[in-house]
Amino acid sequence: MDVGASTPFLWAFEEREKLLEFYERVPGARMYASFIRPGGVAQDLPLGLCRDIDLGVGIGWLARFASC
Repeated sequence: MDVGASTPFLWAFEEREKLLEFYERVPGARMYASFIRPGGVAQDLPLGLCRDIDLGVGIGWLARFASC
């Protein structure tokens, strides 16, 4: 495969890593998080997570994909 043809996949994986960092902060694990359990969730969201998601994913993230 040509290097130029694989570039969009690398961009997508870069964005995926940013989103997984937020996901990892909630249960403390990346795979097999088991955050949602029978009867509710294991713990509350960490302090500042919603603010960080808004700043990190907000308009800049959506604008990047709106141009595609």
